[in-house]
Amino acid sequence: MNTKQLPEEKFKSLFKSQFSYFKQNPCFINIVLSDGLIDNSDEVKNAIQQLLQTNFIRFNSLIKGGQETGVFRTVIASEELVHIVMGTFRLQMLKWKLASFEFDVEVQGQKTMNSILALIKV
Repeated sequence: MNTKQLPEEKFKSLFKSQFSYFKQNPCFINIVLSDGLIDNSDEVKNAIQQLLQTNFIRFNSLIKGGQETGVFRTVIASEELVHIVMGTFRLQMLKWKLASFEFDVEVQGQKTMNSILALIKV
């Protein structure tokens, strides 16, 4: 991701790369969405917690930067916006999996993330 991009462009680029990755590697969706794996393995649970924490830090930095520069609304704390964004992303991926990967997750995912941007932009 280009560090000179504006917050809105960073947001779009980040999710474009996420949707592109999963489109190319749909087998990983089963791992990310499988709550059963978390219950049965401390190793898997710890790996998923680490991934979530890494993504949380990355997304929070992006959103907080957008808030500090006046691009994103500050009425909701960046940490809460991250929960909303990450939950929305997860729901999009679940919908894709339930549709047997039949729709273009990059196109639909970007539409969803553009909607989130419309809500959080000043």
